[in-house]
Amino acid sequence: MKTGIFIFTKSSRKIYLKTTLYFLFKNYNHIHKHNVYILNQDLTKEDKEEILLGIRSDCSNNVFFKDIKIQIPENIDKEKLNSILNYNITTEWNNIEYRNLTFYMLYDFWKDFGDDFDYIMKLNDDVLIEEPIKEDFFNIIDNRANNILFCSMSNQCVFSSFGMYDLLKANFQDNVDKLNSFNSLIKITEDNAISDFKKLHLSIFDKEYPLNEIELRQPYIPNDSFMIIRTSFMTGKKIAPYLNKIKELKYIHYFKWSFSLVVSSLAMMVCSDKVTRCIFKISEEKHRNAYIENGKIISKIPDSYKK
Repeated sequence: MKTGIFIFTKSSRKIYLKTTLYFLFKNYNHIHKHNVYILNQDLTKEDKEEILLGIRSDCSNNVFFKDIKIQIPENIDKEKLNSILNYNITTEWNNIEYRNLTFYMLYDFWKDFGDDFDYIMKLNDDVLIEEPIKEDFFNIIDNRANNILFCSMSNQCVFSSFGMYDLLKANFQDNVDKLNSFNSLIKITEDNAISDFKKLHLSIFDKEYPLNEIELRQPYIPNDSFMIIRTSFMTGKKIAPYLNKIKELKYIHYFKWSFSLVVSSLAMMVCSDKVTRCIFKISEEKHRNAYIENGKIISKIPDSYKK
């Protein structure tokens, strides 16, 4: 079984990466010794040396740096994209690198690395595995012949999910009940949100949104901040037509579709019996953060952390 752990980062986020690697090896990979591949575009030689210094000596030989190139796909209308990025739809809406990375991970990544791995773990550079894990995640997914193994579920942004429900409904007409089971209907009521969405719709489709009220679908799906994926699922014929259609729609860039939205939604529809949740203590940077904004305490720290 050929396995690899992949983490994308950049120089400005190496402080997060170093902490992620510390906990990854402390609580899991010092036992299993899976190779870890740091995907990046801008890490210097000094950055890489500094990152390796923070890894225990018996594990440093399991860390490799892979320079990759992510960019706006050729089929994207850059003038239209620049117009879209000017709107304030969601947090970090104008993050073009996020869109480019999502596209890379859905398409080019598997061309670059797919032939060399049976399974890959996709891990965000700010994720901490917070408790010792003795069992090998890769053995779990392989023994169960699953396609996806994940830890946490999350609600996707309704605006950044626009179009996915309709795409799946059109292609799975005999299984709409399953689709509805992980998609909630959300009515948008805030005037600013309605106005911004209608402007966005006009920019993308060159026509007005046809309804006065806006009702969108919000998926509740496996989160990809920690996710193990069978390579043959991503490169096989079962989801290839949908991935091709998604590339044609260009919604990864125009609506900021996420990797989770695409992969988890497709997996839930085509092979939900091969999607496994493995629950353990894990956190992202946002889960460990609290701050004061406009006099209010903003906290995403789970209640269980406060006990």
